[in-house]
Amino acid sequence: MAQLLSGVAKRSAGSIGSVPGIESILQRMKDGTSQEVLGKKIRKVNADLFMVEATPPGRTRKSVHPFTLRAVTNLLTGGVLGDRRYYEPHHLPKWNVEPSLLNVAGHTGGGPLTRRVFSEMSKEEHALKATEFARRAADERRGYARALERAIQRYGDVPIGRHTSGIYNPDFPDRVKDALRGYLGRANDLTAASIAHHEAAGRRTPWRDTELRDLAYPPGSFY
Repeated sequence: MAQLLSGVAKRSAGSIGSVPGIESILQRMKDGTSQEVLGKKIRKVNADLFMVEATPPGRTRKSVHPFTLRAVTNLLTGGVLGDRRYYEPHHLPKWNVEPSLLNVAGHTGGGPLTRRVFSEMSKEEHALKATEFARRAADERRGYARALERAIQRYGDVPIGRHTSGIYNPDFPDRVKDALRGYLGRANDLTAASIAHHEAAGRRTPWRDTELRDLAYPPGSFY
């Protein structure tokens, strides 16, 4: 995703809306256009902005990868966090890509970057955001657990040790796998944002050693 954001930043010169065709793609996504049509539209308008899918020899894919659509949506709309500043790329020393604020969360420089990006917020407001996002991350993980349980009951389980990360069972229907990916993607973004704001609040204790970690990961969480 970082490479995708980097490409968008270089092409758009800081203005996402100036990338030709981007708003058209977003509108088509909102209108429920099929992924096959979206894939063709994306490749035709700005093929170099989007990740190239890995396709096994002898096979073709007509739909754009769901993570590509998610990255584009987040960059344009702010995604589950409601603010695209979380997803915009930054040029930082010692990084060989242009990471987003969420990529830097938990690493050296994460706190200062978050304070710079959200300069209008006080330390107290950062702390409140950290708690809010941790709670919302927990809600997404609970939603994932419920959706996974329903999918197992309807489509079957897999042997212990044979499950696939995130989607659990590769034989689940695509719509079920997309829903599971959605829960985890939102949970991960909310968790990273909680870490970022915790660091921006100037807290000395690492996020993973605070009550926020337990708040974001309810008992029984898979991821």
